[in-house]
Amino acid sequence: VLGSLKGAERGRRGLGTLELAKIDEKTKVPEQMDKFWGSSTNKEHLQQFFSNAALKIAKENNINIVVSGRVIGQEPLPCKAFVDSREYNDIESLKSSIEEADSRLIQHIYWSL
Repeated sequence: VLGSLKGAERGRRGLGTLELAKIDEKTKVPEQMDKFWGSSTNKEHLQQFFSNAALKIAKENNINIVVSGRVIGQEPLPCKAFVDSREYNDIESLKSSIEEADSRLIQHIYWSL
């Protein structure tokens, strides 16, 4: 992502990554974690897995949850929620091109007020 705060870290990691084709509940933790974390694809798969797992648990137990959107490449993906037994697949006011999760928290706090 152009102008990303993470650009320097990506450059530091360089080559030598280990990419997993998919991540699910059966995926074993890689032994070479530095190579795992060096792959943006792995991070995207991991985010997708955790988002889906959290929503599934919330629905099964009728728990309110808001799962943050994320940025894949340059494309912001929607935020999803399960609140008061209703599923929301795209909360437009929480859609953001901000890559850093820490920074997206501000939008979530404002939305919840």
